Amino acid sequence: MDCPNIGEIKFSPVSLDAIENIRSKHVYANALAVVMGGGVILNIFAGNGMLEASYAIYDTDFKTLKQSMGAIPAIKRKTIENIADMAWLNTSNYKEKQFWQAVSNGCSVH
Repeated sequence: MDCPNIGEIKFSPVSLDAIENIRSKHVYANALAVVMGGGVILNIFAGNGMLEASYAIYDTDFKTLKQSMGAIPAIKRKTIENIADMAWLNTSNYKEKQFWQAVSNGCSVH
């Protein structure tokens, strides 16, 4: 997808709130991935001897863990898309609408 060159843009308070909301969702999604992986490792090894850890490894469903962790980016993307769509609905400035449509379609600021 081609992302538009919007140029100079002054964001309204609605857009600034949406941008902050997107930033926080991004941080939370990254933290979720770390906590999920760390929680499993902690559950396997924390306070367990060799026999208990071996059983915990055997008993852990790594396939489901992989699927769950793999879903985090899609959930984050859909959440950002929803925030962008709501911001598009709640703004009236043409450039802001163009910006939010681009974000909803997957464009990002580098």
